[in-house]
Amino acid sequence: MRANAGAIEQLSLDLETLTPAYRTIRHEKPKGLCGSGLIDLLAELLRACIIDRTGRINTAIDHERVRHVRQFPEFVVTWSHESGIGKDIVITENDIKALIMSKASVLAACLTLMDEAGIDRNGIARIYFSGAFGNYINKENAIIIGLIPEVPVEKIENIGNGAIEGANIALLNRKKRKVLDEIARKIAYIELNTKASFMDEYTRSSFLPHTDLTLFPGVEEMLEKCRLRRGRA
Repeated sequence: MRANAGAIEQLSLDLETLTPAYRTIRHEKPKGLCGSGLIDLLAELLRACIIDRTGRINTAIDHERVRHVRQFPEFVVTWSHESGIGKDIVITENDIKALIMSKASVLAACLTLMDEAGIDRNGIARIYFSGAFGNYINKENAIIIGLIPEVPVEKIENIGNGAIEGANIALLNRKKRKVLDEIARKIAYIELNTKASFMDEYTRSSFLPHTDLTLFPGVEEMLEKCRLRRGRA
């Protein structure tokens, strides 16, 4: 759902009980999940080994929140008596795979631009999340699902409405305006749909977080801990 009242905007899972803890917009009863909540949920499902790297739900997990009804397996985020819509709020395996396809396009764009610039993830100085949606994205979870390349979280900033902030700077500071003009002259436009490498990167990015885990060493370590924990369960 849109980021309206009742949308789950932040979420975490207890790795042992799989009980969600969440925050909704305006603290109303949950009615669905908005973008930032979906990123959190996808990351938490992977962290808890409820889903694998392809987005498939592990239906062998003996837990009431993991169930197979109708066409697809699903995970119950909130029960009907807790929600503001009178029915369970769930995420299905089909929903998860659609989310993975969406995030894959973003990561593929990042990797394609990095290749054009001749840098790897260690060459990234800063990543900015802007806009109303970007302002609420959890940095660590964005890395876990492979929305962006894995960089130290201190290199990532949520800046809110970057367009308005940039316009204010340009209007109020002549020196900064010159800097902005210089940046604009240096920008190169890359037409992604003409790049064969983009589709290759999109295919490789259609996993959590990517087919090549060496690009995400922190996530690889997290997944290994998950496997060990599930092995003891």
